[in-house]
Amino acid sequence: MSGEAAWNPWRALRDRPHITFALAPLPDDTGGAVHAVEGAREAIVIDKRLGRRDRNAALTHELVHSDWGGACPGADGPPALAVVA
Repeated sequence: MSGEAAWNPWRALRDRPHITFALAPLPDDTGGAVHAVEGAREAIVIDKRLGRRDRNAALTHELVHSDWGGACPGADGPPALAVVA
């Protein structure tokens, strides 16, 4: 590496105060994480059963959804989103 710090999804999340984050049990069909948008509000929920590397990958994936679009609509999203409502 060239002396630059590696990109860190947790630091990137801290830089996005408009996103509410939670660790919670999620149904298996969610793939381990969800990103939802309702109006100006955003939420990311990651399954608390994931290991460190999988949490990092899931958070990175959901942050890309935040940047590029493609989220669960809040009202029709998975019931697991209730943890951040």
